[in-house]
Formats: sequence, C-alpha cells, structure tokens
Amino acid sequence: MYTSKLSRKQLVSLLAVATLPVAMPFSAVHAENAVTKALAEGTGSASLRYRYEVVDQQNIAEDAEASTVRTRVGYKTGEVAGLTGYVEFEDVRVVGTERYNSTMNGLGIYPVVVDVESTELNQGFLSYNAGAETTVKAGRQRIILDNARFVGNVGWRQNEQTFDA
Repeated sequence: MYTSKLSRKQLVSLLAVATLPVAMPFSAVHAENAVTKALAEGTGSASLRYRYEVVDQQNIAEDAEASTVRTRVGYKTGEVAGLTGYVEFEDVRVVGTERYNSTMNGLGIYPVVVDVESTELNQGFLSYNAGAETTVKAGRQRIILDNARFVGNVGWRQNEQTFDA
C-alpha cells in the first residue's frame, strides 16, 4: 500500500479537478442563462450625423468640399452580477462627389479634411459595477477628461477617437 502526504494546496487542486466534471454542466447552464438574461434585458442605440465642411486653403488652388454621413449602431447588455457589456460600430461614408483630400483617397489637389471612409468597432468593453460609485471598464471606450482639453474623443470629426483602456 502506498501512502503520501498531500499539502493543503495539492489537496485543494486535486478536489477542484475531481469535481470539475460535476461542476461544469451546472456552470455552463448557469452561464447560458446569465448570457440569455443579459442579452434579453439589453438596449440598442443608433445615430446618424450628416456633416458638410468647406476648406479654402491659401496655398492650394482648389477648395475642399467634404459631404459625409456617420452612422453609429450600438448595443448595451443588461446587468448580471454587476457586469454589463457594450459594443458600438461606426461607419463613415461620402455623400455625393468626393472633393477633398482624406489622406487616403489620393486627391492631393484638395486641402485635407480627415474624414476617411471607414467602418470600425468604435467601442467594445465590459463594465463591472462594484458599488459605492465605483465602476471598472476594460476594452475600447470613449474617454473624456476635463472637457477633452488634453484627453478626449475629438468629437468634431466624423471618425471619433476612442481608447483601449
């Protein structure tokens, strides 16, 4: 007969591995119910913004005319155990004739208007409400400090600046 003394850490690890097959089906069902609840209690958001900008730059013969539209679509989950999730996509498109230099379109005869046609994940984060006015967010998000003087979302452009934090 073989006997061995297990440390407390080894014993806890062994018990955790031994109970894993029993705990997993319960956890999977519980997690599935939590995800279903969070999605069912969520809210969607959408916005559409048209923007027209004219740039008359002295050293460039042609004037720039940028006519663009920005679409944002987002979804925030309901809260489960203090956790919520948020995802928001942003799309910028030219409306009509492209008569400006977006720095990506090759139209260098016009002044620069940095509203590039694009589709991107604007925000995507998990948020934990720890109570007592404490919320922790992790992921791509909008951050505005002190009226955006040094850190902000550059809200006057169509393609908003967001941060991974």
